[in-house]
Amino acid sequence: MCENMLGKNLPLIMDSHVTWNSMLTTLRRYLEMKHCVKNFDNFLSETQLTLTSDILNALEPVAVCVNALGRKDCSLATAETDLEFLLR
Repeated sequence: MCENMLGKNLPLIMDSHVTWNSMLTTLRRYLEMKHCVKNFDNFLSETQLTLTSDILNALEPVAVCVNALGRKDCSLATAETDLEFLLR
């Protein structure tokens, strides 16, 4: 059923305690597949889905910044720019 709705067969992603951004990936996939899992007993309410979407929107810029800061070619100048972007 989900493959028909999304055009591809995607599994849900489990969060990992090893990296913080696995939660970002988990939330992104869950929201992408929310119409496929609505029939489950423990499905999130509309309020919870909105909150999940808000959390995802807040984490996206942090992920971009963390990835930029983690690059091998990151310097103090680029780090300052990245952090200014994040704090806007």
